[in-house]
Amino acid sequence: MREYLKIIKYENKPLIGSMFFKFSYQPFNEKKLETLKKEYKLLGVTRPAKNEFEKILLIMGWVNSRWKIGFPHNVSYNFDALDILRRARNGEQFFCSEYVTTYIQSLSSLGITARYVGLFKGHAISEVWSDDFDKWIAMDPTYNIYY
Repeated sequence: MREYLKIIKYENKPLIGSMFFKFSYQPFNEKKLETLKKEYKLLGVTRPAKNEFEKILLIMGWVNSRWKIGFPHNVSYNFDALDILRRARNGEQFFCSEYVTTYIQSLSSLGITARYVGLFKGHAISEVWSDDFDKWIAMDPTYNIYY
């Protein structure tokens, strides 16, 4: 991989919690997440990674490759990566929300914290906590890019 940009220094302001918003996360050892990790061999997907951030990128590329973006049919919005992946295997297409759901749950199954972010123009991305950079990073699995 060729290096185009090198971070020399970064400074993050302290995170201030809000009393108005609470986030809840699925524990990595939840049965459905364990099934997701085993059925789709996610440890194998991340095996080439040299660090946590590379794992995050490998999972994003893997999710991005599972189906083509398109109009989904009969989406229950149950936000279940197993259901989405099984339907994608049968040729179904999905929107950004299903890419993000699958990405977040795949990361969660590996013990990596991520959360869903709905943007004001109707697009969804995720934020992933990076222990390597000690901050949240905006990740867009629909287009396989990060900010």
